Amino acid sequence: MAGTPSVQQLMQAESEAQSIVEGARQEKSRLLKEARSDAAAEVERFRMEKEAEYERQLSLEMESNQSSGEKLRQDTEHELFQIEGQSRRNQGNVVEMLLGTVVRVEYD
Repeated sequence: MAGTPSVQQLMQAESEAQSIVEGARQEKSRLLKEARSDAAAEVERFRMEKEAEYERQLSLEMESNQSSGEKLRQDTEHELFQIEGQSRRNQGNVVEMLLGTVVRVEYD
């Protein structure tokens, strides 16, 4: 009978060890789930931050393109106005030059 309490003690110790191991497994599982959740939240935060940064950059580029387009339009209108003015001023000279060339006959 002396062996029986020792066996019971061993069985109780084994049972306690299994409980400790099971508790550690559960804690490990909980920590892994928490780490995954934290990592997913960090990834989502980072993605949202980068998306917002991209949207801001895109908006700035669009504004820049619009202002560049507006400046190009204004410059083009200014140049056209200058060309039209030059053509009106030179119209008489061009007509005279054409008529002079057409009417003048040179004999060789």
